[in-house]
Amino acid sequence: MATNTTDLGNQLHFAAENYIDAEDRARKALAKDALDGIALDSNTLRRALAAQANATPWRRVAARIEKAGAARALESVREEYTELLLERSESQSTCAITNETDRLNRDAARDFLRATKRMG
Repeated sequence: MATNTTDLGNQLHFAAENYIDAEDRARKALAKDALDGIALDSNTLRRALAAQANATPWRRVAARIEKAGAARALESVREEYTELLLERSESQSTCAITNETDRLNRDAARDFLRATKRMG
């Protein structure tokens, strides 16, 4: 049993590191473009927002593993993201960036749930 828990913990940490690293690279690329004076547009910002949305559930899992264990950490974050998709409606803000961020967060939630469906 300990081996399965350890394997799950390792899988989760590996995935979290990959998503967090991708977010870090996207943020650095955005900052570099801004510092280099490259014209920023919605596509430039979207890459960083998407990477942030994709990393967020994995950050939550990684933060909870120490206290709750790998299986419970994964289960609790899966419950949160399932509830987010089922209980909250889409953003209807007058701000296009807010709406796009909400859409990216929903897409990331679905991707996270699909990726972790068979884990645990």
